[in-house]
Amino acid sequence: MTKLYSLFAQGFSCVFLLMVLSGCGTNCKYLTVVCPVTNMPVNYPKSQKCAKLFYEDAVKTYEPRFKGDIDILSKIKIMSVDAGVDAKVDLLKEKLTSEHQLMQGVLQSATLLLASHPCDGIVAYTQAMDNVANYKIRLEMIAADVEKNKQNPEALKQVLDTYNKGKFVGKRVGIILGALDTYYANNNKYPSSLSELPDKLSKDSIAILGLSLLYTADSAETYTLRFAGQDGVINSSDDKIHKGTNGKLIPF
Repeated sequence: MTKLYSLFAQGFSCVFLLMVLSGCGTNCKYLTVVCPVTNMPVNYPKSQKCAKLFYEDAVKTYEPRFKGDIDILSKIKIMSVDAGVDAKVDLLKEKLTSEHQLMQGVLQSATLLLASHPCDGIVAYTQAMDNVANYKIRLEMIAADVEKNKQNPEALKQVLDTYNKGKFVGKRVGIILGALDTYYANNNKYPSSLSELPDKLSKDSIAILGLSLLYTADSAETYTLRFAGQDGVINSSDDKIHKGTNGKLIPF
């Protein structure tokens, strides 16, 4: 199972990007433009109508798993006689629903932007694809962990706490920060996106934290990592912010 997650994280977003841009069997096609600044080709939907179809195809790749997770959690609550489990289940269902709505909004905006301004929109679109890949992995992990521990209330509470952030957040963020330092030490630069981090622990942490994270490579030598605070919304006033430069964290 863990090997599958690792392979999925490494390969999914690239395959998924090509799949979406091909229209998944629709009559829509994509065009190619060479961007003047980067001198790199970018594929983009030929129309806003095609962009909407690509967006809908993208949602179909993860929506069944989202609904499956909500169904599993609802059944857990029906069977549970532990008020603590019930409260944590409700919190996770609310969190997943909020993330699902946010994912749809970000993905739709990025796809439409790619169609109208391909050279400006490709970065946001690629990041959206990375988010979708990590989100789907995270949904698979939640389903597997909940099913595995559903007969043990105490173990189940710990699993629910993991995905509800709780005390595990600091540890997961710390794993990612450490991986960024290691990446810089090995490559003399920071990755352009978190999906480039090679180790399984960081990939699992990225998948667990999901849309609560926002990574920006400010340059080859500096980065900013934002994590949503108590409100659960990224880019708001209570975000936790970490900055790194030349392989070291900067007090912030």
